[in-house]
Amino acid sequence: MRMIEEEEQAELEAGTELDRRFRIRSLLGVGGMGHVYLAADLQHGRDVALKILIPRYRGRPEREQRLLNEAELARLVGAHPGMPRLYGAGRLRDLGGCPFVAWEVVHGRDLNAVLTLRYVIAPRVAAEWARQLADALCALHRAGVVHRDVTVTNVFIEDPDGDARVKLIDLSHAAVIPQPGTPIRRLTREIEIPGAAGFMAPEQTLSRPPHPKMDVFSFGVVLFEMLTGNNPFEHVRDRDAYIEMQRAGKLHVPRIDRRAYPNVSESLVELVEGCTRNDVEQRLDMEEVRRRLDDVLRRMSAPIRLVTDEPAAVPVEPAAIPIEAPSAEVVGASPVEPIEALQEQPISRRIVVVVALAFVLVTAAVLAIIWPPERPVDVPVSTMPAPAVQPGPEAVESTANRSRVEPGPETPTAPVPAPAAPTGPAPVKQAEPEVTSPDPVQPTEPEEPETKPPSDDGKSKPAAAKVPAHETDPCRRTVAEALAAHKAQAWSRLESLTRKKKCFGDRTQWARLRVHALSETGRFAECAALGAKLEDPVVKQYARTCKAQEANHQ
Repeated sequence: MRMIEEEEQAELEAGTELDRRFRIRSLLGVGGMGHVYLAADLQHGRDVALKILIPRYRGRPEREQRLLNEAELARLVGAHPGMPRLYGAGRLRDLGGCPFVAWEVVHGRDLNAVLTLRYVIAPRVAAEWARQLADALCALHRAGVVHRDVTVTNVFIEDPDGDARVKLIDLSHAAVIPQPGTPIRRLTREIEIPGAAGFMAPEQTLSRPPHPKMDVFSFGVVLFEMLTGNNPFEHVRDRDAYIEMQRAGKLHVPRIDRRAYPNVSESLVELVEGCTRNDVEQRLDMEEVRRRLDDVLRRMSAPIRLVTDEPAAVPVEPAAIPIEAPSAEVVGASPVEPIEALQEQPISRRIVVVVALAFVLVTAAVLAIIWPPERPVDVPVSTMPAPAVQPGPEAVESTANRSRVEPGPETPTAPVPAPAAPTGPAPVKQAEPEVTSPDPVQPTEPEEPETKPPSDDGKSKPAAAKVPAHETDPCRRTVAEALAAHKAQAWSRLESLTRKKKCFGDRTQWARLRVHALSETGRFAECAALGAKLEDPVVKQYARTCKAQEANHQ
């Protein structure tokens, strides 16, 4: 529905009765050809969306027939959950025989309004809505009908914040697919081109006969806008300019850049690209589009599995995922391609790994039996290595620095009885640090292999072991909980967790999570301020949206 112009204000006031059948309640809007009223159907006791021809078009046979044809085309398609139900059509005597069509009332918002409020839609939600829209278009095409006006204003979302149902409305530009050898009966003049700027396919601007792939192109543009928040042709404002540029082949839908939209999977990027090719022969058909969306949704709903093929719990334990690594699933609620690839790891490869590991263990056990280790008592005391008495940096790791010690190249794999079981006299000076030091073990930093010199009072001070904040266990848990909160869309919880900036080793990951949480919790000023300090494209996008929302709330 477009904005109501002053000269097209409704001539029917609330309470007006027509043919003792309809009572006008209010004006819903004005479409391309008719006023749409919310009216009470007095005969059937229900509300209807009553579409009546605009006054200036009344008495023009081609315009009146186009309105009545909406009902005929709807009857061809039949009842479908993705389109409003047709309640009736005819002419109103009280309006001088003006034609009307009565439709089911669609509650909710059109997709354009939803995008205005949310800027972009989560990829999983976009895929689900696109799947419902594709199903409605497939029903139209099977009935031999082309819509020719698939736009964000003609796609309605019932209950967009809950169990949403998508409905495609307005058949005013629809037409029957011509059969081979039959003449084309035009209801529009040659100079008229049905469709909307920003969504028409190139062949549609050339006034070619109706073809289902016209709807595929428009569908691809709608999906592009859902995933990015922008129409690919928004730089072309004028309808005539859009038509001329499409005819000249100067307009192309760009490929979605995953660096700017990392939460959009590669399969969705390829789907948009396949729908919006300028060459009709290379463009996908709607049945293939629906099949691909089924595949995308199936992969998105599959459980996330680790390499061990065990289901991952939510929230994920800190050690189960590399927290320090940049996450490709920062801004989006859906799994992305790397996780899908992990799920599809061949079973044969895992079997080979298990068999190889078992072989190595058996071989090690056999070698241990054949060649037992030499007894420590046979080794002369003079040959005992010095590090056994005073550990070096490769043998001892500070317990404050690591939670476990991995053997280095000079660390014996079996216990060495150096400190407690030497059979010969050990040098007193070598054992002196363990006897006189106030600490049981002198910690050593990996970066400084040499022991620090003793202080002036003669006592050896331990080296300070500094651990980065994001490597501590509490911070690892914080990041894991933040990722789980983002996936569950628990925005208040995510906002609270991202206050601990020091816990995030990846600053880009923190910024994307933080700005998303601020945007969803209505803290638009903080969101915009954060985006002004950073250059990440995703953060910048949220900041622009927050800035616009802040201006609207002032």
